Amino acid sequence: MALVVIAERLSFAAAADELGITASAVSKLVARMEERLGTRLLHRTTRRVQLTEAGLLYCERAHRVLEELDASERELEQLDPEPKGTLRITAPNVLGHLRVVPVVLAFQRQYRQVRVIFDMTDAVIDLVAERIDLAVRTTPDPPESMVARKIDDDVRYLCATPSYLAERGTPETLADLTHHDCLPARINGRVVPWRFMAPDDSTRNYLTHEGGWLQFNNMMSIHAAALAGMGIAELPLFLAAPDLERGRLVQVLPSLPRVQRAIYVVYTPSPFLPAKVRLLVEALRKSVREGPLGASDPGTEPLKSTRRG
Repeated sequence: MALVVIAERLSFAAAADELGITASAVSKLVARMEERLGTRLLHRTTRRVQLTEAGLLYCERAHRVLEELDASERELEQLDPEPKGTLRITAPNVLGHLRVVPVVLAFQRQYRQVRVIFDMTDAVIDLVAERIDLAVRTTPDPPESMVARKIDDDVRYLCATPSYLAERGTPETLADLTHHDCLPARINGRVVPWRFMAPDDSTRNYLTHEGGWLQFNNMMSIHAAALAGMGIAELPLFLAAPDLERGRLVQVLPSLPRVQRAIYVVYTPSPFLPAKVRLLVEALRKSVREGPLGASDPGTEPLKSTRRG
């Protein structure tokens, strides 16, 4: 197991962190394996770790064994309705904090034998490589290679403060946005475009200029900048609804149809879905039935404006 994790992380320190032991303990485990097998499994330098030919062969076979063990555990979990073990999940920062965390806390209170590891990030994580059991994602196009179950609409609005629009004017077309300060999201080093539907139902992207005065990689900062009157922002309803209802923000270009987005629960396909995953998926879906994830408050009705996503 230690060698497989080292092969994936290419780092003793990263492998030690995942295994919950020290780097020196990992090194000793590998040294014992090499002594027992009578061959070198790793080339180690001060900067990198690389598998030898023997190490590659060992890891390939170890992977198959671990996959069989994982399949056996999943099959046994189907026979035991009580969930247990580690559940690794991920979600975007704001959606995760406001809407997913309360569900996870209630889930963990009910199922005390499940250890939950929750990674909140706006980056798209490879679920297989990072061994994530379940992801909550907002997207118009869920990945075809994964099981994706829609749990709510992801409604987005362009918003600005009344004071900003009074000073700079209210845009009436997409072209008018070029004369405004826009507040783009910058994820993985790239500005994320705002997506609209053209009259022929094709997607039309509006890419805010790369040299924008303010660029953020998280929605909370974009929201704060919009409230400070620094420009126009694209905000999700679950974050902006209280400000829209109280007039702190107003919609910009509300008549332009947006690309439909949705909130999905995503997980890898498997003939044996672990009870811990199945029950958390159901808990997330139940939270939508009782109060939409896209609403400003579980007990508050969404805004009456059209839900154009």
